[in-house]
Amino acid sequence: MQKLVRTIALLGVVALFTSSAVAGIYDNPAWMKGHFSRVAGFFAGNGGEFTVKEGDSANMGQPWNPRPIIGTWSDTAIVGQFQSFCIEKNETVFIPGDYWLDITTYATMGGVAGQDGNLGPGASSDSLNPRTAYLYQNFRYNTLLAGYGRPGDAGALQDAIWFIENEITALPAGRATVYFNEAETAVNTGVWAGLGQVRTLNLWGDADRTLFKQDMLTLVPVPGAAVLGVVGLSLVGWFRRR
Repeated sequence: MQKLVRTIALLGVVALFTSSAVAGIYDNPAWMKGHFSRVAGFFAGNGGEFTVKEGDSANMGQPWNPRPIIGTWSDTAIVGQFQSFCIEKNETVFIPGDYWLDITTYATMGGVAGQDGNLGPGASSDSLNPRTAYLYQNFRYNTLLAGYGRPGDAGALQDAIWFIENEITALPAGRATVYFNEAETAVNTGVWAGLGQVRTLNLWGDADRTLFKQDMLTLVPVPGAAVLGVVGLSLVGWFRRR
């Protein structure tokens, strides 16, 4: 029983640390910036892929916290940058452009539909869907079961993400449907749960967060997830020993 109590206490500490870190980002003006662009042959239509560089075009000395994961399969042709997709369809950015940003697990304004919270300055947040996280993380590591080819699949993956996030009501036939079905199956069968390494970039036109622009996707190291994984294994071991 003492072991179980200690395990539950550890879970509480991890949850408290995680929630406190998210809440504290709005205590001060935004300090992270990113440079956003699109590269010919890497995008289709008005959405992704977007190419993201830590910092801004004038001053690269503003490291993110947590630092983004760079250099995965999707990024190999663009050294020092990573590829992203937007989450909201009715929110626009000027490309190329530099924007202030926060790293969270939700879209701040919620876009067309799907708002389920009251987090951040927008007061109408929309939690990132695990299906979107599945698609983006597997896109970055080239592990999508359906494969991925530029530039045609960029538009299809963007449409699948918009559909999952309730930004469009009709899922286009073809590759967009294939991607959606893959993510749906992964979540419904328990192959994928949660957000993995995926987080949301909340883009702002000013450090005070009064000029909202867009939400995009990134990968970050997730030490908290590793701790929870260890705790989960400990719980499994404890129950087996009982």
